[in-house]
Amino acid sequence: MPSKSINHLAVWIAAIVFFVWGYVWYNLLFKSATEAMMMQGAPAPGPTTYIIGFLMALVLGYGTAIALSKGEEPSVAHGISFGLFMGVIFYASTTLTQTLFGGRPISGWLLEIGWALIGFALVGAIVGGMSRR
Repeated sequence: MPSKSINHLAVWIAAIVFFVWGYVWYNLLFKSATEAMMMQGAPAPGPTTYIIGFLMALVLGYGTAIALSKGEEPSVAHGISFGLFMGVIFYASTTLTQTLFGGRPISGWLLEIGWALIGFALVGAIVGGMSRR
């Protein structure tokens, strides 16, 4: 259990920002790369995918809030460094292994990692910056 109180509003804001960040990354910044991936057989997401995606953003937000509630006082900078650390150590490392063993192109992995690392940093910044003292 967290040692400090969790700011639920911060978690929900972080989840919404993370979810919207996915739209910005994949549909505005890298639309052509996303379309190219879909042409390689990736199905178009349906409503269930978006619902689960948002629920997972909430899980990420709450997990970040719980982790940041332990130890030093959370801040924007601490939240960003935590998000980047978790993104590289856990997400990037495991998904690169899956990409290589799955025979998928590194370009797709780079697209996903860019989104994830910036998204994790955003979640960390929001949760860390809005944490209750």
